[in-house]
Amino acid sequence: MKNLLLLFLFNSLFSITLVKASLAFDQGVNIKDFGGRADGITNNLTALEAASYTARQKGTFVFIPKSADSRGYYVDGNAKIYSSVKSDGATISSPSKHNKIFFLQNPGIIIENLRFSIENDRLLVNAPIAIEINGMSNVTIQNCDIVNGRIYSRNTSREFSKNISIIKNRFTADFSNYQNYTIQNDIIQILNINGLNICNNSFDIKNSNRIIKVTSTDTNGELFSDNIKILGNNIKSVTNSKKQVIDLYMFTKDIEIRNNVFNSVGHNSIIENKTTADRFYKLNLVVSDNQFITDGTSLRLYGSFGNVGKTSNGIQNVIFSGNKVENTSASAVSINIAHYQDVKISGNVFNRGSKGSSSHFRLAGIDRLSIVGNKISGGNILLTDEKVIEDKKYNSSFNKINILNNEFSSSNPNALIAGIYNGSNIGDLSIEGNNFNNQTGTLIEVKNSNVRSIQVNKLNPNFRSIKSSNSQIRSMK
Repeated sequence: MKNLLLLFLFNSLFSITLVKASLAFDQGVNIKDFGGRADGITNNLTALEAASYTARQKGTFVFIPKSADSRGYYVDGNAKIYSSVKSDGATISSPSKHNKIFFLQNPGIIIENLRFSIENDRLLVNAPIAIEINGMSNVTIQNCDIVNGRIYSRNTSREFSKNISIIKNRFTADFSNYQNYTIQNDIIQILNINGLNICNNSFDIKNSNRIIKVTSTDTNGELFSDNIKILGNNIKSVTNSKKQVIDLYMFTKDIEIRNNVFNSVGHNSIIENKTTADRFYKLNLVVSDNQFITDGTSLRLYGSFGNVGKTSNGIQNVIFSGNKVENTSASAVSINIAHYQDVKISGNVFNRGSKGSSSHFRLAGIDRLSIVGNKISGGNILLTDEKVIEDKKYNSSFNKINILNNEFSSSNPNALIAGIYNGSNIGDLSIEGNNFNNQTGTLIEVKNSNVRSIQVNKLNPNFRSIKSSNSQIRSMK
Protein backbone atom coordinates (compact mmCIF):
# COMPACT_ATOMS: atom_id res chain seq x y z
CA MET A 1 0.00 0.00 0.00
CA LYS A 2 2.87 2.39 0.88
CA ASN A 3 4.52 1.73 -2.47
CA LEU A 4 1.29 2.39 -4.31
CA LEU A 5 0.87 5.68 -2.42
CA LEU A 6 4.42 6.75 -3.30
CA LEU A 7 3.85 5.81 -6.93
CA PHE A 8 0.63 7.87 -6.99
CA LEU A 9 2.38 10.91 -5.51
CA PHE A 10 5.26 10.59 -7.97
CA ASN A 11 2.90 10.40 -10.96
CA SER A 12 0.90 13.40 -9.70
CA LEU A 13 4.03 15.52 -9.23
CA PHE A 14 5.31 14.45 -12.64
CA SER A 15 1.99 15.40 -14.26
CA ILE A 16 1.99 18.81 -12.56
CA THR A 17 5.54 19.40 -13.77
CA LEU A 18 4.51 18.55 -17.34
CA VAL A 19 1.53 20.93 -17.17
CA LYS A 20 3.72 23.75 -15.88
CA ALA A 21 6.30 23.07 -18.58
CA SER A 22 3.55 23.08 -21.20
CA LEU A 23 2.17 26.39 -19.94
CA ALA A 24 5.63 27.92 -19.98
CA PHE A 25 6.17 26.66 -23.53
CA ASP A 26 2.84 28.10 -24.68
CA GLN A 27 3.94 31.61 -23.68
CA GLY A 28 6.32 31.64 -26.62
CA VAL A 29 9.07 34.22 -27.11
CA ASN A 30 8.03 37.76 -26.16
CA ILE A 31 9.05 40.47 -28.62
CA LYS A 32 9.67 42.85 -25.71
CA ASP A 33 12.57 40.66 -24.58
CA PHE A 34 14.28 41.62 -27.85
CA GLY A 35 13.69 45.36 -27.52
CA GLY A 36 10.22 45.53 -29.02
CA ARG A 37 8.32 48.71 -28.12
CA ALA A 38 4.69 49.54 -28.84
CA ASP A 39 4.95 53.33 -29.10
CA GLY A 40 4.15 53.75 -32.80
CA ILE A 41 7.58 55.34 -33.34
CA THR A 42 10.33 52.82 -32.60
CA ASN A 43 11.20 50.62 -35.56
CA ASN A 44 10.60 47.04 -34.42
CA LEU A 45 12.03 45.39 -37.54
CA THR A 46 15.19 44.08 -35.87
CA ALA A 47 13.38 43.02 -32.69
CA LEU A 48 10.73 41.14 -34.66
CA GLU A 49 13.23 39.29 -36.83
CA ALA A 50 15.46 38.40 -33.85
CA ALA A 51 12.50 37.14 -31.80
CA SER A 52 11.18 35.13 -34.73
CA TYR A 53 14.56 33.55 -35.47
CA THR A 54 14.99 32.61 -31.80
CA ALA A 55 11.47 31.20 -31.60
CA ARG A 56 12.20 29.03 -34.62
CA GLN A 57 15.36 27.69 -32.99
CA LYS A 58 13.41 26.87 -29.82
CA GLY A 59 10.47 25.33 -31.64
CA THR A 60 7.97 27.90 -30.37
CA PHE A 61 6.34 31.15 -31.52
CA VAL A 62 6.68 34.91 -31.09
CA PHE A 63 4.15 36.53 -28.79
CA ILE A 64 3.37 40.20 -29.37
CA PRO A 65 1.36 41.60 -26.45
CA LYS A 66 -1.33 44.19 -27.04
CA SER A 67 -0.42 47.68 -25.83
CA ALA A 68 -2.39 50.65 -24.55
CA ASP A 69 -0.92 52.77 -27.36
CA SER A 70 -3.24 52.29 -30.35
CA ARG A 71 -0.36 52.98 -32.75
CA GLY A 72 1.15 49.64 -31.76
CA TYR A 73 4.44 48.21 -32.98
CA TYR A 74 5.87 50.20 -35.87
CA VAL A 75 7.72 48.13 -38.50
CA ASP A 76 9.64 50.08 -41.13
CA GLY A 77 10.89 47.43 -43.55
CA ASN A 78 10.26 43.90 -44.82
CA ALA A 79 10.37 41.63 -41.76
CA LYS A 80 11.57 38.07 -42.34
CA ILE A 81 9.36 35.78 -40.26
CA TYR A 82 10.85 32.39 -39.32
CA SER A 83 8.24 31.17 -36.82
CA SER A 84 4.58 31.50 -35.93
CA VAL A 85 3.51 34.90 -34.58
CA LYS A 86 0.60 35.18 -32.15
CA SER A 87 -0.97 38.00 -30.20
CA ASP A 88 -3.90 39.09 -28.09
CA GLY A 89 -4.81 41.84 -30.55
CA ALA A 90 -1.63 43.91 -30.96
CA THR A 91 -1.30 46.32 -33.89
CA ILE A 92 1.55 46.13 -36.41
CA SER A 93 1.75 49.47 -38.24
CA SER A 94 3.83 50.20 -41.29
CA PRO A 95 4.36 52.90 -43.93
CA SER A 96 3.02 52.17 -47.39
CA LYS A 97 6.44 52.62 -49.05
CA HIS A 98 7.39 48.99 -48.36
CA ASN A 99 6.06 46.22 -50.58
CA LYS A 100 5.53 43.84 -47.66
CA ILE A 101 5.45 43.72 -43.83
CA PHE A 102 5.66 40.01 -42.95
CA PHE A 103 7.78 37.88 -45.31
CA LEU A 104 7.40 34.22 -44.30
CA GLN A 105 10.57 32.12 -44.48
CA ASN A 106 9.44 28.67 -43.33
CA PRO A 107 6.49 26.28 -43.68
CA GLY A 108 4.10 25.55 -40.85
CA ILE A 109 3.69 29.16 -39.72
CA ILE A 110 0.56 30.48 -37.95
CA ILE A 111 -0.21 34.22 -37.88
CA GLU A 112 -2.95 34.81 -35.33
CA ASN A 113 -4.84 37.67 -33.63
CA LEU A 114 -2.81 40.55 -35.07
CA ARG A 115 -3.94 43.83 -36.56
CA PHE A 116 -1.99 45.03 -39.61
CA SER A 117 -2.42 48.74 -40.25
CA ILE A 118 -0.71 50.20 -43.33
CA GLU A 119 -0.57 53.91 -44.09
CA ASN A 120 -2.62 54.95 -47.08
CA ASP A 121 -1.35 58.42 -47.83
CA ARG A 122 0.96 57.95 -50.80
CA LEU A 123 0.29 57.82 -54.53
CA LEU A 124 1.91 54.49 -55.36
CA VAL A 125 1.40 52.01 -58.17
CA ASN A 126 0.97 48.89 -56.03
CA ALA A 127 -0.72 48.34 -52.69
CA PRO A 128 1.57 46.87 -49.99
CA ILE A 129 1.50 43.22 -48.93
CA ALA A 130 0.67 42.65 -45.27
CA ILE A 131 1.73 38.99 -45.39
CA GLU A 132 3.73 37.35 -48.17
CA ILE A 133 3.50 33.58 -47.79
CA ASN A 134 6.40 33.14 -50.19
CA GLY A 135 5.28 29.77 -51.50
CA MET A 136 5.36 28.07 -48.10
CA SER A 137 3.12 25.13 -47.16
CA ASN A 138 0.92 24.52 -44.12
CA VAL A 139 0.40 28.21 -43.38
CA THR A 140 -2.56 29.56 -41.39
CA ILE A 141 -3.62 33.21 -41.10
CA GLN A 142 -6.53 33.55 -38.72
CA ASN A 143 -8.48 36.12 -36.74
CA CYS A 144 -6.42 39.06 -38.00
CA ASP A 145 -7.47 42.56 -39.01
CA ILE A 146 -5.76 43.61 -42.22
CA VAL A 147 -6.16 47.30 -43.05
CA ASN A 148 -4.98 48.53 -46.48
CA GLY A 149 -2.87 45.44 -47.05
CA ARG A 150 -2.87 42.24 -49.10
CA ILE A 151 -1.98 38.55 -48.79
CA TYR A 152 0.22 37.11 -51.52
CA SER A 153 1.81 33.73 -52.27
CA ARG A 154 3.67 32.40 -55.25
CA ASN A 155 5.64 29.20 -55.57
CA THR A 156 7.81 29.22 -58.68
CA SER A 157 9.03 25.62 -58.32
CA ARG A 158 7.43 22.57 -59.92
CA GLU A 159 6.28 21.46 -56.47
CA PHE A 160 3.26 23.56 -55.53
CA SER A 161 2.54 24.90 -52.05
CA LYS A 162 0.13 22.87 -49.96
CA ASN A 163 -2.52 23.72 -47.39
CA ILE A 164 -2.90 27.48 -46.96
CA SER A 165 -5.75 28.57 -44.69
CA ILE A 166 -7.06 32.15 -44.43
CA ILE A 167 -9.78 32.02 -41.79
CA LYS A 168 -11.92 34.46 -39.80
CA ASN A 169 -9.98 37.57 -40.81
CA ARG A 170 -11.33 41.06 -41.40
CA PHE A 171 -10.10 42.92 -44.48
CA THR A 172 -10.74 46.63 -44.91
CA ALA A 173 -9.06 48.70 -47.60
CA ASP A 174 -9.33 51.79 -49.75
CA PHE A 175 -6.90 51.54 -52.65
CA SER A 176 -8.04 54.77 -54.29
CA ASN A 177 -4.55 56.26 -53.84
CA TYR A 178 -2.92 53.50 -55.89
CA GLN A 179 -2.51 54.39 -59.50
CA ASN A 180 -3.24 51.16 -61.40
CA TYR A 181 -5.79 48.38 -61.35
CA THR A 182 -3.22 45.59 -61.61
CA ILE A 183 -2.80 42.09 -60.21
CA GLN A 184 -0.60 43.73 -57.56
CA ASN A 185 -3.75 45.28 -56.16
CA ASP A 186 -5.71 42.06 -55.55
CA ILE A 187 -6.58 41.58 -51.87
CA ILE A 188 -5.69 37.87 -51.83
CA GLN A 189 -3.57 36.39 -54.60
CA ILE A 190 -2.48 32.74 -54.38
CA LEU A 191 -0.52 31.15 -57.21
CA ASN A 192 0.37 27.46 -57.52
CA ILE A 193 -1.45 25.83 -54.59
CA ASN A 194 -2.78 22.40 -53.69
CA GLY A 195 -5.22 22.94 -50.83
CA LEU A 196 -6.56 26.44 -50.13
CA ASN A 197 -9.18 27.42 -47.55
CA ILE A 198 -10.56 30.97 -47.56
CA CYS A 199 -13.32 30.73 -44.98
CA ASN A 200 -15.48 32.98 -42.78
CA ASN A 201 -13.63 36.21 -43.60
CA SER A 202 -15.20 39.65 -44.03
CA PHE A 203 -14.15 42.13 -46.72
CA ASP A 204 -15.07 45.80 -46.98
CA ILE A 205 -13.03 47.03 -49.94
CA LYS A 206 -12.91 50.12 -52.14
CA ASN A 207 -11.11 50.31 -55.49
CA SER A 208 -9.06 47.15 -55.40
CA ASN A 209 -8.43 45.22 -58.61
CA ARG A 210 -9.88 41.87 -57.53
CA ILE A 211 -10.70 40.45 -54.13
CA ILE A 212 -9.38 36.90 -54.67
CA LYS A 213 -7.24 35.46 -57.47
CA VAL A 214 -6.13 31.81 -57.63
CA THR A 215 -4.25 30.33 -60.56
CA SER A 216 -1.54 28.01 -61.81
CA THR A 217 1.38 29.54 -63.67
CA ASP A 218 2.11 26.27 -65.48
CA THR A 219 1.15 27.31 -69.00
CA ASN A 220 1.45 23.71 -70.23
CA GLY A 221 -1.54 22.71 -68.12
CA GLU A 222 0.29 19.84 -66.42
CA LEU A 223 0.10 21.24 -62.88
CA PHE A 224 -3.21 22.48 -61.46
CA SER A 225 -4.06 24.66 -58.50
CA ASP A 226 -6.71 22.51 -56.85
CA ASN A 227 -8.71 21.62 -53.74
CA ILE A 228 -9.90 25.21 -53.31
CA LYS A 229 -12.59 26.08 -50.77
CA ILE A 230 -14.11 29.58 -50.49
CA LEU A 231 -16.76 29.26 -47.80
CA GLY A 232 -18.84 31.51 -45.58
CA ASN A 233 -17.24 34.84 -46.49
CA ASN A 234 -18.97 38.22 -46.54
CA ILE A 235 -17.54 40.27 -49.41
CA LYS A 236 -18.50 43.89 -50.02
CA SER A 237 -16.61 45.66 -52.79
CA VAL A 238 -16.97 48.87 -54.78
CA THR A 239 -14.50 49.49 -57.61
CA ASN A 240 -13.95 50.88 -61.10
CA SER A 241 -11.62 48.04 -62.09
CA LYS A 242 -14.17 46.04 -64.16
CA LYS A 243 -12.36 42.92 -62.95
CA GLN A 244 -13.61 39.87 -61.08
CA VAL A 245 -14.38 39.46 -57.39
CA ILE A 246 -13.04 35.89 -57.52
CA ASP A 247 -10.78 35.02 -60.46
CA LEU A 248 -10.07 31.30 -60.85
CA TYR A 249 -7.70 31.76 -63.71
CA MET A 250 -5.53 29.27 -65.59
CA PHE A 251 -5.78 25.58 -64.67
CA THR A 252 -7.71 25.54 -61.41
CA LYS A 253 -9.99 22.67 -60.43
CA ASP A 254 -11.82 20.93 -57.56
CA ILE A 255 -13.39 24.15 -56.27
CA GLU A 256 -16.17 24.75 -53.74
CA ILE A 257 -17.73 28.21 -53.33
CA ARG A 258 -20.51 27.98 -50.77
CA ASN A 259 -22.49 30.09 -48.30
CA ASN A 260 -20.87 33.41 -49.22
CA VAL A 261 -22.52 36.82 -49.46
CA PHE A 262 -21.34 38.96 -52.39
CA ASN A 263 -22.32 42.61 -52.62
CA SER A 264 -20.39 44.27 -55.45
CA VAL A 265 -20.46 47.35 -57.63
CA GLY A 266 -18.12 47.89 -60.59
CA HIS A 267 -16.82 44.32 -61.00
CA ASN A 268 -17.59 42.73 -64.36
CA SER A 269 -18.17 39.37 -62.68
CA ILE A 270 -18.30 37.78 -59.25
CA ILE A 271 -16.83 34.35 -60.10
CA GLU A 272 -14.83 33.73 -63.25
CA ASN A 273 -12.84 30.82 -64.65
CA LYS A 274 -11.13 30.84 -67.99
CA THR A 275 -8.28 28.90 -69.51
CA THR A 276 -6.34 28.42 -72.74
CA ALA A 277 -6.88 24.66 -72.47
CA ASP A 278 -8.12 22.98 -75.62
CA ARG A 279 -8.46 19.54 -74.10
CA PHE A 280 -10.57 17.63 -71.61
CA TYR A 281 -10.26 17.93 -67.86
CA LYS A 282 -12.65 17.93 -64.94
CA LEU A 283 -13.10 21.35 -63.42
CA ASN A 284 -15.42 20.10 -60.64
CA LEU A 285 -16.75 23.53 -59.68
CA VAL A 286 -19.58 23.73 -57.14
CA VAL A 287 -21.17 27.14 -56.48
CA SER A 288 -24.02 26.73 -54.01
CA ASP A 289 -26.10 28.56 -51.40
CA ASN A 290 -24.52 31.95 -52.03
CA GLN A 291 -26.17 35.36 -52.21
CA PHE A 292 -25.20 37.63 -55.11
CA ILE A 293 -26.08 41.33 -55.26
CA THR A 294 -24.23 42.79 -58.22
CA ASP A 295 -24.35 44.98 -61.31
CA GLY A 296 -22.13 42.45 -63.10
CA THR A 297 -22.29 38.78 -64.07
CA SER A 298 -22.50 36.35 -61.15
CA LEU A 299 -20.81 33.39 -62.89
CA ARG A 300 -18.64 33.64 -66.01
CA LEU A 301 -16.88 30.53 -67.35
CA TYR A 302 -14.83 30.48 -70.57
CA GLY A 303 -13.72 27.01 -71.53
CA SER A 304 -11.35 27.52 -74.45
CA PHE A 305 -10.39 31.11 -73.82
CA GLY A 306 -7.86 32.35 -76.36
CA ASN A 307 -8.52 29.53 -78.84
CA VAL A 308 -11.10 31.16 -81.07
CA GLY A 309 -12.68 28.73 -83.49
CA LYS A 310 -11.66 25.60 -81.59
CA THR A 311 -14.30 22.94 -81.23
CA SER A 312 -13.36 21.51 -77.84
CA ASN A 313 -16.01 21.74 -75.13
CA GLY A 314 -13.52 20.15 -72.81
CA ILE A 315 -14.02 21.40 -69.26
CA GLN A 316 -16.37 19.29 -67.22
CA ASN A 317 -18.64 19.32 -64.17
CA VAL A 318 -20.14 22.64 -63.08
CA ILE A 319 -22.92 22.91 -60.48
CA PHE A 320 -24.64 26.23 -59.71
CA SER A 321 -27.39 25.51 -57.19
CA GLY A 322 -29.38 27.04 -54.36
CA ASN A 323 -28.08 30.56 -54.97
CA LYS A 324 -29.97 33.85 -54.80
CA VAL A 325 -29.01 36.30 -57.55
CA GLU A 326 -30.11 39.94 -57.47
CA ASN A 327 -28.94 41.47 -60.75
CA THR A 328 -29.03 45.26 -60.37
CA SER A 329 -27.97 45.91 -63.98
CA ALA A 330 -30.30 46.53 -66.90
CA SER A 331 -27.94 44.77 -69.31
CA ALA A 332 -25.47 42.39 -67.63
CA VAL A 333 -26.31 38.68 -67.83
CA SER A 334 -26.32 36.66 -64.62
CA ILE A 335 -24.72 33.48 -66.04
CA ASN A 336 -22.26 33.47 -68.99
CA ILE A 337 -20.78 30.07 -69.90
CA ALA A 338 -18.97 28.92 -73.06
CA HIS A 339 -17.33 25.58 -73.91
CA TYR A 340 -18.13 23.31 -70.99
CA GLN A 341 -19.61 19.88 -70.37
CA ASP A 342 -22.09 18.74 -67.74
CA VAL A 343 -23.41 22.08 -66.50
CA LYS A 344 -26.25 21.99 -63.97
CA ILE A 345 -28.07 25.18 -62.94
CA SER A 346 -30.73 24.21 -60.43
CA GLY A 347 -32.82 25.51 -57.55
CA ASN A 348 -31.66 29.12 -57.85
CA VAL A 349 -33.57 32.39 -57.66
CA PHE A 350 -32.71 34.95 -60.36
CA ASN A 351 -34.19 38.41 -60.03
CA ARG A 352 -33.68 41.61 -61.99
CA GLY A 353 -36.34 43.64 -60.19
CA SER A 354 -37.37 46.81 -62.01
CA LYS A 355 -34.21 47.04 -64.12
CA GLY A 356 -35.67 45.59 -67.28
CA SER A 357 -35.79 42.18 -68.95
CA SER A 358 -32.36 41.45 -70.39
CA SER A 359 -31.07 37.87 -70.50
CA HIS A 360 -30.15 36.09 -67.29
CA PHE A 361 -28.30 33.35 -69.22
CA ARG A 362 -25.92 33.67 -72.16
CA LEU A 363 -24.55 30.26 -73.11
CA ALA A 364 -22.47 28.81 -75.93
CA GLY A 365 -21.05 25.41 -76.78
CA ILE A 366 -22.22 23.26 -73.85
CA ASP A 367 -22.66 19.50 -73.88
CA ARG A 368 -25.30 18.29 -71.43
CA LEU A 369 -26.83 21.45 -70.01
CA SER A 370 -29.57 21.33 -67.37
CA ILE A 371 -31.54 24.38 -66.21
CA VAL A 372 -33.93 22.89 -63.68
CA GLY A 373 -36.20 24.12 -60.88
CA ASN A 374 -35.14 27.79 -60.90
CA LYS A 375 -37.21 30.91 -60.33
CA ILE A 376 -36.30 33.30 -63.14
CA SER A 377 -37.63 36.85 -63.01
CA GLY A 378 -36.99 39.63 -65.51
CA GLY A 379 -34.75 37.76 -67.92
CA ASN A 380 -34.49 34.94 -70.44
CA ILE A 381 -32.10 32.27 -71.79
CA LEU A 382 -29.89 32.83 -74.85
CA LEU A 383 -28.14 29.92 -76.57
CA THR A 384 -25.76 31.68 -78.91
CA ASP A 385 -22.22 32.49 -79.93
CA GLU A 386 -22.80 36.18 -80.68
CA LYS A 387 -20.13 38.21 -78.83
CA VAL A 388 -19.96 35.56 -76.12
CA ILE A 389 -16.37 36.24 -75.18
CA GLU A 390 -14.87 39.69 -75.54
CA ASP A 391 -16.56 40.30 -78.92
CA LYS A 392 -15.10 37.08 -80.38
CA LYS A 393 -17.19 34.29 -81.88
CA TYR A 394 -16.72 30.78 -80.53
CA ASN A 395 -17.92 27.39 -81.67
CA SER A 396 -21.47 27.10 -80.36
CA SER A 397 -22.48 23.44 -80.63
CA PHE A 398 -24.83 22.20 -77.92
CA ASN A 399 -25.92 18.67 -77.17
CA LYS A 400 -28.79 17.67 -74.91
CA ILE A 401 -30.30 20.73 -73.25
CA ASN A 402 -32.99 20.33 -70.58
CA ILE A 403 -34.97 23.39 -69.43
CA LEU A 404 -37.31 21.80 -66.92
CA ASN A 405 -39.66 22.76 -64.07
CA ASN A 406 -38.61 26.40 -63.87
CA GLU A 407 -40.84 29.34 -63.00
CA PHE A 408 -40.55 32.35 -65.32
CA SER A 409 -41.97 35.79 -64.64
CA SER A 410 -41.50 39.17 -66.27
CA SER A 411 -42.94 42.66 -66.21
CA ASN A 412 -43.12 42.26 -70.00
CA PRO A 413 -45.92 39.75 -70.81
CA ASN A 414 -44.52 39.30 -74.33
CA ALA A 415 -41.05 38.37 -73.15
CA LEU A 416 -39.00 35.73 -74.96
CA ILE A 417 -38.14 32.62 -72.92
CA ALA A 418 -35.31 31.06 -74.96
CA GLY A 419 -33.39 32.40 -77.95
CA ILE A 420 -31.18 30.32 -80.27
CA TYR A 421 -29.10 32.64 -82.43
CA ASN A 422 -26.18 33.21 -84.78
CA GLY A 423 -24.97 29.87 -86.02
CA SER A 424 -25.79 27.79 -82.96
CA ASN A 425 -26.02 24.05 -83.53
CA ILE A 426 -28.38 22.41 -81.04
CA GLY A 427 -28.74 18.69 -80.50
CA ASP A 428 -31.75 17.74 -78.38
CA LEU A 429 -33.63 20.56 -76.64
CA SER A 430 -36.36 19.82 -74.09
CA ILE A 431 -38.50 22.57 -72.53
CA GLU A 432 -41.02 20.89 -70.24
CA GLY A 433 -42.88 21.33 -66.97
CA ASN A 434 -42.18 25.05 -66.67
CA ASN A 435 -44.53 27.67 -65.27
CA PHE A 436 -44.68 30.84 -67.37
CA ASN A 437 -47.14 32.81 -65.21
CA ASN A 438 -49.54 33.84 -68.01
CA GLN A 439 -46.87 35.27 -70.28
CA THR A 440 -47.99 35.39 -73.93
CA GLY A 441 -44.72 35.92 -75.79
CA THR A 442 -42.55 33.53 -77.76
CA LEU A 443 -41.35 30.36 -76.07
CA ILE A 444 -38.43 29.71 -78.45
CA GLU A 445 -36.98 31.90 -81.18
CA VAL A 446 -34.50 30.35 -83.62
CA LYS A 447 -32.42 32.55 -85.96
CA ASN A 448 -29.69 31.42 -88.36
CA SER A 449 -29.24 28.17 -86.43
CA ASN A 450 -29.79 24.42 -86.66
CA VAL A 451 -31.73 22.31 -84.15
CA ARG A 452 -31.98 18.52 -84.31
CA SER A 453 -35.03 18.16 -82.08
CA ILE A 454 -37.23 20.28 -79.81
CA GLN A 455 -39.64 18.83 -77.28
CA VAL A 456 -42.04 21.29 -75.67
CA ASN A 457 -44.71 20.89 -73.01
CA LYS A 458 -45.95 24.42 -72.39
CA LEU A 459 -48.44 25.31 -69.68
CA ASN A 460 -49.75 28.51 -71.29
CA PRO A 461 -51.85 27.90 -74.43
CA ASN A 462 -51.47 31.55 -75.46
CA PHE A 463 -47.75 31.12 -76.10
CA ARG A 464 -46.39 31.30 -79.59
CA SER A 465 -44.26 28.20 -79.22
CA ILE A 466 -41.66 28.47 -81.99
CA LYS A 467 -40.55 31.45 -84.05
CA SER A 468 -37.98 30.52 -86.69
CA SER A 469 -36.06 32.32 -89.43
CA ASN A 470 -33.20 31.12 -91.66
CA SER A 471 -32.95 27.98 -89.51
CA GLN A 472 -33.48 24.25 -89.72
CA ILE A 473 -35.48 22.32 -87.10
CA ARG A 474 -35.45 18.61 -87.94
CA SER A 475 -37.90 17.35 -85.34
CA MET A 476 -40.43 19.10 -83.07
CA LYS A 477 -42.84 17.58 -80.55
